[in-house]
Amino acid sequence: MNEQCYSCESGEGRLNPVDIRSKLEHMVGWTLSDSERKLIRCVVLSDFKEAMSLLNEIAEAAEYMGHHPDLHLKQYRKVLIELSTHKINGLTELDFVLASKIDDIVAKIKSKVEPFVL
Repeated sequence: MNEQCYSCESGEGRLNPVDIRSKLEHMVGWTLSDSERKLIRCVVLSDFKEAMSLLNEIAEAAEYMGHHPDLHLKQYRKVLIELSTHKINGLTELDFVLASKIDDIVAKIKSKVEPFVL
């Protein structure tokens, strides 16, 4: 079954802070933004080409789901990923599904992936 983005009218589907923290406990490498409305993951790749490849793979997965993260390339090989459901300015189950897909993409990278802190 493919996860697809759905209408989030009037905050429908927004996760409460307790559910968000509970889900986050099982995720490696992800943190919450200060506002607790975004999931954030930062990784350092071996070089520019690998960072761009990661960004493109994430973009393909996100486009397929119809759920689009904010993606940033910093210092030519650092990738910053921010997930939220823009329409409700918060987190839904779909953000966690996409985070899991991103984790699978990162796990396939052959070189060492290092975390970095903003």
